[in-house]
Amino acid sequence: MQPTELMVCTQHAPPIGGAFVVPAPPLPLVPHALKPEILMEAIALLATAVPLALVVALLCATVVCLAAICRAHRTDVVAVVQALPDLALALLRRRRP
Repeated sequence: MQPTELMVCTQHAPPIGGAFVVPAPPLPLVPHALKPEILMEAIALLATAVPLALVVALLCATVVCLAAICRAHRTDVVAVVQALPDLALALLRRRRP
């Protein structure tokens, strides 16, 4: 087998199917994920995905709460609704020093 111009590697690799294996080029000093254009794409993706995930989570929580209220006994629902102002006051008192 004759050497060709494509054989630029310094190591002699065994031929595979009649062709020499050329080693991969060295990795760049700046990783792929740290390049500015990749970071901007990641930030844009997060700016889209995070609000969308929050909206979906809010809708799911609303459906779960509505289903729980619909399945609950009427006296349970009334008791919970009557307890909400007291719960809100307790949470507000706890936040204030």
